[in-house]
Amino acid sequence: MMRKVALSVVGLVGLLIVDTGLPLAKMYVASSLFAAFLMYMFRKPPLIDVLAIMLLGPLATGLHTWFWFNEWFRPRVFMILGGYGVAAVLILTARLIWSEREQGKKSAEILGPVIALTAVLFASTWLNGSGKLWPQTLDLYAFSFDASMGANASFWMGKMFTNHPWFGVFGTSAYHFILIAMILAQIAYEKRRLPQISRTFVLEACFVAAVLGFSFYQLYPACGPLYAFPNDFPFGAIPAHDVVRLALAPISLETHIPRNAMPSLHMTWALLIWWNLRSCGRVLHALGFIFAMLTMIGTLGTGEHYLIDLVVAFPFTVMIQGISRRELAWSARRKWVGVVAGLTTTLVWIVLLRVGIRWFWISPVISWTAVALTIGGSLYLSLPLTRFEKLGESDKVVGMSKLVASAG
Repeated sequence: MMRKVALSVVGLVGLLIVDTGLPLAKMYVASSLFAAFLMYMFRKPPLIDVLAIMLLGPLATGLHTWFWFNEWFRPRVFMILGGYGVAAVLILTARLIWSEREQGKKSAEILGPVIALTAVLFASTWLNGSGKLWPQTLDLYAFSFDASMGANASFWMGKMFTNHPWFGVFGTSAYHFILIAMILAQIAYEKRRLPQISRTFVLEACFVAAVLGFSFYQLYPACGPLYAFPNDFPFGAIPAHDVVRLALAPISLETHIPRNAMPSLHMTWALLIWWNLRSCGRVLHALGFIFAMLTMIGTLGTGEHYLIDLVVAFPFTVMIQGISRRELAWSARRKWVGVVAGLTTTLVWIVLLRVGIRWFWISPVISWTAVALTIGGSLYLSLPLTRFEKLGESDKVVGMSKLVASAG
């Protein structure tokens, strides 16, 4: 009993620190906490838990706004969502500590992915410090490639967002609600997965993408046109045909700006959502496609990414999907082909964008062909990796080895 009381006190203090110490107005923080609320609601919790969360959510938001802004109410969407997230985590923690083993296990199944998402946030905090490692970025190189296609897509989309705010709302909404989309995709997928597939596969794949994505950022540090051209985006772009005369060299940007443009993790996550909703029926798969397109629009229009960042995200996502299919043996052709092809294509693009930009200026046909082959090839390779049928003989190697090991 004393142990449970002590754990409860520690959990309560920890959540008070989270509620008052983290910036709930930031989408990533609020979304990761709100993930707990969404996942618990879709698990059909007891009515008493729902009522407790509905009561504690506004209290958590009020405590946060009082501590941060010295006022009890500030109507900000993410702060409200974050408050309900804190309340859900509190109730789940209480269930984990005080409930019987089965109920506690269900709470752990929800809290586990939430903790993983929070870990991504801490990783992004480390990423913000990577500017000290790379004070100079390769933004001019990515900018030059986009121009070699005949237009700067990010600047054009940025103009569309400014001139047509209603259009920008759709793109920026998809961009800011990416973590919520992950959770909704996870919930939809969870109900339709095959028994041999991990219950939290979608979130696992997104987490793997985050970890490896941060590593790849170090191979090609870039920030995006909003940061590289703060006085020019989106209306002051150099005409595309004049960019060929631009002297390519690393440029110095403020070190607090994250070097997180290449490849685009937002696009990677959106692709993982779209591809893995394929097994959830045509309607959800179509919604996944629409979300991926809106994410593409949002990443460009907000100035966070160049078009080439999104292109390289396609083979990178193929690699992530292959790695995440843990139930497949590495000897399974679709797995190793996807991982090797995705990794190789991603690295080739990084090398070309560092040392071979001039080749793409020979003709726009070269740039367009390279982009088309990359996207088309990635979509083709993604098909067998998003097919969740009964495992073939070669795919059963891992499962059989586990059974033998457990029998021993």
